[in-house]
Amino acid sequence: MKQAKTTASKARKTVQKTKKTTKKSKMPLRSSRHHMSLLGLAVLGVAGLSAVAVATLGSSDDVAAKAARPPATPPAVVTPHVAQTLTVAKDGSGTYTTIQAAANVAQAGDTVEIGAGTYQEAVKPTNSGTVSAPITYKNRAGEKVIIDGKKSLYSTNGLVNLDGKSNINMSGISVLNSPKHAIYGYQVNNINLDQVEVGASSDGGIVMITGTNVVISNSDIHNTNDKGTSANNEAISINNINGFEVKNNKVYNCGEEGIDAKYGATNGTIHDNQAYSNRGPNIYLDAATNTKVYNNIARNATNNTKAGIMLAVESYAAVKKLDNIDIFNNQLINNQGSGVVFWKENNNYVVSNIRIVNNVMYGNSKNGINFGAGGFTGTNVVRNNIMTGNVSTATAGTVGNFSLSNNLTTGNPLYVSPTTGDFHLLAGSPAIDTGNAMLAPAFDFANSARPQGAGYDMGVFEQ
Repeated sequence: MKQAKTTASKARKTVQKTKKTTKKSKMPLRSSRHHMSLLGLAVLGVAGLSAVAVATLGSSDDVAAKAARPPATPPAVVTPHVAQTLTVAKDGSGTYTTIQAAANVAQAGDTVEIGAGTYQEAVKPTNSGTVSAPITYKNRAGEKVIIDGKKSLYSTNGLVNLDGKSNINMSGISVLNSPKHAIYGYQVNNINLDQVEVGASSDGGIVMITGTNVVISNSDIHNTNDKGTSANNEAISINNINGFEVKNNKVYNCGEEGIDAKYGATNGTIHDNQAYSNRGPNIYLDAATNTKVYNNIARNATNNTKAGIMLAVESYAAVKKLDNIDIFNNQLINNQGSGVVFWKENNNYVVSNIRIVNNVMYGNSKNGINFGAGGFTGTNVVRNNIMTGNVSTATAGTVGNFSLSNNLTTGNPLYVSPTTGDFHLLAGSPAIDTGNAMLAPAFDFANSARPQGAGYDMGVFEQ
């Protein structure tokens, strides 16, 4: 028991001592808590700043990734193409030895100038030009350039393939011996062919299908369609082109039609051409609209049914209508058929608003004009024509609602020399001053002003 009491006494003394110690340490402990609070705030402040830093800079991986990221590439500077002349010469004296090599790289505004020689290759330009900067392919001045297909070379449908191209000029180049067409373009725009020669193609010569603004001028087209009636297209085919001009060309000795505007061709002119000795017709309008045909010589069509000019609607046309056509100041002579012939593959097709004025039909093996089965609509006029000297009658077929007036159909018109093709009128001709002013053209075949003297003359020349 004494031992237990002693132990308890010691324990009490220890507790009392601890209480005293705690009491003595009360203020210092309060001070420690204050310091701890300040330390906590400091730690929290540092932590907050660290959090802001982490939020701003991202993780160490993000920072490393950003540091490794290459700097942004500045936009590329596009240097405008400077138009240049690309020279082609077979002897190696030019930049290229083939036309195709130059055509692969020619860009808008460039000129491909080709030296003399025969180039046995098909040609397909890679690029188009622009309206303000076309690509031009031409011969070197005074030098003869021939693209020769050897009856074996071609690109798709032509020896020269312009499919899908725009703003292309070509001049001074001969395109010969194609096993298909000579120059062919589908879906084309702003194509200008000047002073080209096309010959000996198995199918048509120059064929442009679907597009806008085609000009074919001052060119020599001959001996095309040498497969005969199995050939495709014509010596010049303008098919579904809006805006065309065919002028000052010679088209001759071809196995099918000469100049053909067809299947939706519109807003065009065919003028000042010589189309002769083709199977015929020499000039053919098939389902065309808004077209003027004037100041042409269309002669000597070789097939016995073919005319100088034929106006038609075939079943192949998507829109079966021939409308708003002017035929004036043309010499339609010595054709195996008639001077002018109308034909519709189906009588329900539309032929309307046709004006045939101030032409000469002479020496044709059939009629001056054969109206076929008729069935015309709109306002149609035949006026101021001279239709004498044909083997058969001046007119044939069903005239229908055509208005015929002031035409010379019998007697001698007093030409200067019809056998040599001079259809000027001699003094005293019954065709002088007896024409009708209504719808008469403002100029004659020689581009002299009408009228001269007391009134308008009939025929192609104004005296």
